[in-house]
Amino acid sequence: MMQGRFMSGVAGAVAGVALWSAPVSAQMYPVQATGFNRDIVVERTAVAPWSAAAMSFDTFNNWSWYERGLAGTLGLPQGGAFASVVDPTTLGQLQPYTANNALFLDLATATGSLTLVAAAQVRYDAMAIFASSSNGGGSGTLVITFTDASTSASIVLNAGDWFNVTTNNALNALGRANLNTSVVEATTGSNPRIYQTSIDMVALGLNGRAVQSISFTKPTGGNAQNTVVMGISGRRSVTQMNPLSATGWNRDVVVESSAVAPFSAAASAFDIANNLAWYETGLPGSTKGLPPGGGFNSASNSVIHAQLQPYGGPNVLFLNTTVTAASGTLTLALGAQVPYEFLAVFANSAGGGGAGSMVVTFTDATTSGPLPFNAQDWFNVTTNNAIINAGRANLNTNVIDDASAGNPRLYQSVIDLATLGLGTRPVQSITFTKPTAGTSAAIWAVSGQAASAAPGACCAATGVCSVVVPANCGATGLFQGPGTACASGATCPVPAIACCNITTGACAYVNGTGCVSGSVSQGTGSVCSPNPCPVVVCCDATTGVCATAFSACPSGSNLATGASCSPSPCPPSGSCCTGANNQTCSVVVQMACTGVYNGNGTVCSPNPCFTSDECQTTTLVLTVGTTVTGSNVGATNSVAVTQTGTGFCTQTTFSAGIALDVFWKFTAPATAVYDLHTCGSTLDTILSVHSGCPVSNANLLDCNDDSTSGTGNLTCATVTP
Repeated sequence: MMQGRFMSGVAGAVAGVALWSAPVSAQMYPVQATGFNRDIVVERTAVAPWSAAAMSFDTFNNWSWYERGLAGTLGLPQGGAFASVVDPTTLGQLQPYTANNALFLDLATATGSLTLVAAAQVRYDAMAIFASSSNGGGSGTLVITFTDASTSASIVLNAGDWFNVTTNNALNALGRANLNTSVVEATTGSNPRIYQTSIDMVALGLNGRAVQSISFTKPTGGNAQNTVVMGISGRRSVTQMNPLSATGWNRDVVVESSAVAPFSAAASAFDIANNLAWYETGLPGSTKGLPPGGGFNSASNSVIHAQLQPYGGPNVLFLNTTVTAASGTLTLALGAQVPYEFLAVFANSAGGGGAGSMVVTFTDATTSGPLPFNAQDWFNVTTNNAIINAGRANLNTNVIDDASAGNPRLYQSVIDLATLGLGTRPVQSITFTKPTAGTSAAIWAVSGQAASAAPGACCAATGVCSVVVPANCGATGLFQGPGTACASGATCPVPAIACCNITTGACAYVNGTGCVSGSVSQGTGSVCSPNPCPVVVCCDATTGVCATAFSACPSGSNLATGASCSPSPCPPSGSCCTGANNQTCSVVVQMACTGVYNGNGTVCSPNPCFTSDECQTTTLVLTVGTTVTGSNVGATNSVAVTQTGTGFCTQTTFSAGIALDVFWKFTAPATAVYDLHTCGSTLDTILSVHSGCPVSNANLLDCNDDSTSGTGNLTCATVTP
């Protein structure tokens, strides 16, 4: 067999946050409030007399608190941040030491209130109060007032004397400063102390209303007894978290219920040391399993809804130093890239485990610092459970192991982005690093609660203005927009307007002047979080490419079902052969193909439409005595022959720039001399004959480049069958 070709030169792409070691889902964080009325802390930069830097806490003896670093080795923590001694999951923040840093109560003023700042007026599952007394102390009381004007019953306040009470210590071994002598006293016996009052808002039925303020009454005592409230912490309530769609899943570790042995054909190992995987409920021979279809409510908090990935494909982000990598990233679907108050991460490990580390990347390219997530071993850890009693499958033996009660387990982490100051920027992706312990870890799902709008001015029907979050403005109030402030007197500011960009669907605020050209107003008092702009999902009618648009799909695309492009709701596409001799290839949906459709998922590289473009794939056949036609439109270059001297061809003939060649097969019926020519062609041609593929100097039999006049070439070659 010989191969022939002709050639022609003419063609017809933040700020760090501390990594806490406490269990993720249980933490309380500092809550900002106003109403502190006395500075009782000598800051470490103060110079004598210290009475110029602080007022007394123990007014009878003129003692006060001081910041560590003033003198000696004791003192309140520098900067004021601390983890409670009695409960390290409670994180506290004392007020600035250079300003009023305590709500001071004495015999003359036995009651006082702290009002939460507008952004902190939310629902809480738990709260903590930090207080202490001098010259005696004991149990005071507190009453919580909610934004709907309702109040709690009286709650006991731990406000013991700052010396010698060993229970409910939030901070101890702090020392004290004498404002008369400007001398610190390094006290013994872990004195003085600040005490914690922990309030279970869920158990008291108080977590369904937003907290506005807290009123305090000091313990009963003599004339010299004083009490101070020095801070508040809380764990905000989750209203409802819903599953977030993401990409980046890299391993299938679940044997689906329809699988048959061998299980290794249906899933890869989660516990790679023992070749063990998870399985779906309903797998024959099992009594446990992961939830059918993957949807579930967390065992730790039923308002957290989650969705595991499809069991028939990659369903975890698998982290392992040998099989994949110790770190990996999940990218949220475009429609899910919004600000979040809370994120929930579902993860676990095999061969050990613990706290992993995650970094959140926002759409403005800023990042969080490292944040912890729970990825304990899949057996026997009973805290922060999201799924329990799931069973496992052995991929070596195809045996189901349902013997261990409560195991294996999937763990939940709740990350309070709003309290960490990370709740105002849209989340783009999350990068996870496995715990140091354990052979492998897996991230199974992410859920989130979108951020509510930031606080702003609220004008009541009476004309009174207050700064609150939109949800607390009330049915009769008019919210002026995030970040707006109250004007002087009863006059409310000009209302803010949320405007939707009609091209991108992005939302922006305009105060009073109206939306700019190219955007649409969402009405007076409208807000941008969550985004009110109606974003639709569109499928390109020709290519099937998915994109989002504002309100309506552009010309040439069709409205699709679904809330995002991940996974794509658009019909599949494939290669389509059209044009002269159906040689032109494009990737389109089947309905848009006007030529030959090659099937879903097929591509144009290599070109399936132009088989004669390459020696190895040509289907064109030349026989004796026949004339064939063809085109080199869309042809590519073959490997150039570098040696000259064969036939009427020169080195220039084979330069890569002109070798837009196509191929015919010719099988000689007998040993003879055959004449092959391209006379009558509409372009300047070169004709070469080869004995095999791919073309090379070694298999070149003959070549002709303009040995006759005009555009045709005549080549004579002796060919054997």
